[in-house]
Amino acid sequence: MSSENPQPILVGLFIVSFIGALVVLISDFGGYYYYNGSVRVWIYLFFLSDVTATLLITILLIPMFYLSYLSLSILRERSPITDEIMRRFRYTALAGLLVTMFNLIVFFIVSSSYNDYWLDTGGYAAIISNILTVLLVWVLGTKK
Repeated sequence: MSSENPQPILVGLFIVSFIGALVVLISDFGGYYYYNGSVRVWIYLFFLSDVTATLLITILLIPMFYLSYLSLSILRERSPITDEIMRRFRYTALAGLLVTMFNLIVFFIVSSSYNDYWLDTGGYAAIISNILTVLLVWVLGTKK
């Protein structure tokens, strides 16, 4: 490791990934609206709203919580960041971003047949936190 201290980046990585995962877990991912004759229906997708949403959001949460666990374990042990640990950070951050993009594509394909659809807090939290974790992992790699 170089003379620069990676702890602030690890703390930022923990905060961004953990808070992002919590927001995705407890808030709506998105929703859609349709009008069928005299019935207007609003559907909100969130964790445990249905089987498909639960599966997709669970797959999304796994890399986010793993990144927070990995950064917290390095902070607690005060161990140096080896090449193996850096590889785990890179692959997990990239996997989180790819899963987020896959979930968004599935959401927009499924919801596009309805009158109106939108992303909600959980969807935006997934996008923002995964982009920030990829950037923080990149900065952490340049400090090595």
